[in-house]
Amino acid sequence: MPVVTLISDWGIRDHHVAAFKGRLLNHIPGVPIVDISHTIHPFDVLQASYIMKNAWHHFPKGTIHISGISGKLSADAIPELLILECDGHYFVGTDSGLFSLVLGDKQKTIFHVADGSHSSTFDWGALVLDTIEKLFLGKQPAEFAKERASISQTFYPLPMVNSDSIRATVIFVDQFENLVLNVNEEVFEKQRNGRSFHIEMKRVNPPLSRISTWYNEVEEGELLALFNRDGYLEIALNRSNASGLLGINLYDTITIIFH
Repeated sequence: MPVVTLISDWGIRDHHVAAFKGRLLNHIPGVPIVDISHTIHPFDVLQASYIMKNAWHHFPKGTIHISGISGKLSADAIPELLILECDGHYFVGTDSGLFSLVLGDKQKTIFHVADGSHSSTFDWGALVLDTIEKLFLGKQPAEFAKERASISQTFYPLPMVNSDSIRATVIFVDQFENLVLNVNEEVFEKQRNGRSFHIEMKRVNPPLSRISTWYNEVEEGELLALFNRDGYLEIALNRSNASGLLGINLYDTITIIFH
């Protein structure tokens, strides 16, 4: 039985997530639904993509991934529903730029559901539910949707790299207020090339000059840098909140100096 995952910026205080799940269960009784996240900042496809990118591939092939992130559409725009097929998974949502970030250069087939009847929010929701039901029952997208060539492209901020430094950007702040940078281990080690380094941040003196392998390598409340399980360089305070205490927020810059 296929699994349906759901990511949205609908929040957990209001009824929207529960109402969607209720309608989906009425459409497909017993459908297994897994929440990825519903606490995305409104319309923030960069934040949503980091979470979804590091979650979807852990699910079995055949999983249907639903995005409730609409992105920023013009006031009179009627959203177009897309289906992307990639590596045995299906991705359903609007052309917000999210899927270009999540799937990157992976080979994928893109479809749009050609239905002009969704003139209201309720009609749009019905179209989404009907699309999920068809995929869940094993229909191929080509049977009820039209193939298209491309999707909207959105890009992560790239690190600024030169011979002696990397100027990194905070692309995600997690539940523990750890700071995730747009630098992976491959980029870091290539630029490091065996040299020593330090990481410059406000309110931090002396700067960090080593990479840890786990949080408990330092005392509680001490600062550390490590590559997280998704391969990104992360700045953390052991059992504390790096973002709040250091005053470093999403999309701020941090510089790595090699010497």
